[in-house]
Amino acid sequence: MPNGKAKEIAEALANGIDVRHTPQMVVFAIRSKARQIKRINEELQEIKKMIIDQAPVDADQVDLLKSIKGMGDITPVILLSFIEEVSRFKDAKHMASFFGVQPRVKRSGDGSYKTKMSKQGAGLVRRELYLLAFRTLSQEPYLRAIYAKARAKGMVHDAALGVLMHKILRIIYGMLVSNTRFNAGIDQLNQHQTGAESKLQKQKKNAARRFQPASTVAPVSFRQRKKRKRDHELQADGISESTESS
Repeated sequence: MPNGKAKEIAEALANGIDVRHTPQMVVFAIRSKARQIKRINEELQEIKKMIIDQAPVDADQVDLLKSIKGMGDITPVILLSFIEEVSRFKDAKHMASFFGVQPRVKRSGDGSYKTKMSKQGAGLVRRELYLLAFRTLSQEPYLRAIYAKARAKGMVHDAALGVLMHKILRIIYGMLVSNTRFNAGIDQLNQHQTGAESKLQKQKKNAARRFQPASTVAPVSFRQRKKRKRDHELQADGISESTESS
């Protein structure tokens, strides 16, 4: 229960609710639980503050990641603590693989193949990314559109959130490498450029295949290989008979 809600219940029981027809022990129990929840939430806030203050992370990078709406205070600290130096990852794909967010084809018991998250690496990072992805649905229109696109393809809620988690981690990688705050326009431009480069590389690869020199050694089919073997054996038998007759 949120700290504000616990406080609201305690005040309502004290001032704003008619409890004349409620057993006194029930009122006491509710008030006691509300006070306990309020105290626990206050302690949690103190613990979060200590973690944020003592975590070995760059405050500027924390502020950078908080430019993604829904990031909160503790999530960027946890992510940066596990990322450490972004330079240790070759690219965004390697960082996603390190935290087990990248898709992987898995074979189920019935023999069918499904694409699922690999779930390797730190589970705490994936938990924070999951919660972050969920929060961004109501706060970041660009990221919500990515989720909606995945759902339109027939993905269930959690699978679409997995796509969004992967996207967010790739965005975080780009933000840390370029030291740039989140900007949906920049990400869209990068996607367009990456897509264009990939298309050009594919065209060059196809052209190289099209104009490669013809091989003088053509592949032999199984039937042709069997026929050649039989001809070779008949020829060998003929030579053997000719040698014996002479």
